[in-house]
Amino acid sequence: MSEVSSPPNCAKPNTSCEKNVNNKLATPNTKSGPGKRTNNKASTYFEPYLSVEAISQGVERNELICGTLRINQKNWEEAYIPSPEGVDIFIKGLKDRNRALNGDVVVVQLKPCAEWKALENHTSNSTTNSESENEYHTAKDLNSVGVACPIASAANVKLGTQLSSANPITLEKNYLGAPLLQKVGKVVAIVDKKHSRLASGYIKLMRDRNPSSALFSPVDSRVSRIIIPMAECPQDFVNRSKDYETVLYIARITEWPETSNMAKGHLVKSLGQAGEIEAETEGILIEYGIDSSEFSPEVLACLPEIPEDAWKIPQEVYSSRRDFTSQFTLTIDPATARDLDDALSCIALGDGLFEVGVHIADVSYFVKEGTELDSVAAERSTSVYLVQKLQDARG
Repeated sequence: MSEVSSPPNCAKPNTSCEKNVNNKLATPNTKSGPGKRTNNKASTYFEPYLSVEAISQGVERNELICGTLRINQKNWEEAYIPSPEGVDIFIKGLKDRNRALNGDVVVVQLKPCAEWKALENHTSNSTTNSESENEYHTAKDLNSVGVACPIASAANVKLGTQLSSANPITLEKNYLGAPLLQKVGKVVAIVDKKHSRLASGYIKLMRDRNPSSALFSPVDSRVSRIIIPMAECPQDFVNRSKDYETVLYIARITEWPETSNMAKGHLVKSLGQAGEIEAETEGILIEYGIDSSEFSPEVLACLPEIPEDAWKIPQEVYSSRRDFTSQFTLTIDPATARDLDDALSCIALGDGLFEVGVHIADVSYFVKEGTELDSVAAERSTSVYLVQKLQDARG
């Protein structure tokens, strides 16, 4: 592929990528020049990623679209990125997703207009058919009855007209001036791998009972199956694989070659029996990259050395902050709270009016910029509330 270009007869997408795309993009596996793809003679399942230079040029010319990938949790073959025109850009199937995972920031190239998707809310099945949920009608169906590409209006089509004899559908209403097609694209690069590449799931034997590799099947269907070394599995796994059918593991994707529809990776740890709340909870925390570890000694060393119950507000602070200590102020935290960081104050103003103040503790006062504590606080950001417990941001 010598250059990136917009699909024929289609309007260029009006969007832009991050200005520092050059800094974020991983170097693609290519030795070809600008705008060139790798010329790999071996059979490949995925297309090679575009070069950094080709992507930067394509984004600047508004010929490529950059956005956060969302994969349908109920149907892993459906993925989307936002479009500035309002209707998300559709990406169908594992191959067009090109090894990107849910939450990744990706670069997408639009497919030709004839492959764009006819929106369901503009069409209806006139007869019952055996079409699978992963199939959809394209612009080619609409073009067969004279609907313009890429943006079509019902004014171009007589209501009730069959759009395809093979896939009989009819227009429901006169959506005058409304787009009937959803743009369809494919991932040509990953800008930022936001997904942790960790997944909880189960280990299984390969279909061919390969003695050197095992199959990891994630609980989350949006994550690819992972090939892992048999050496990382329990020693008796080959002969007693059924004993491990309900054991939950964590695996990490470490690479995903163009030649395979499955990623490669390693087992990280065993969580315990599936269905046990602690095992399931730990799996969720690890999978979503939530740090549940205790603070390190280096982080704790950043805190004031004065005991908590003996600490007092330094006198110089009063000159830069309002003092509410003389007003009626009370905490709204429960008796079981580990800290009292929320409070209300109330002042009678007369004539039945009251001034109510809402006060939140300024914890940033204790976090000095550039310290270990600052770094960890930026990563954790917030507490996570689970069904049975609180994963506090403070460790």
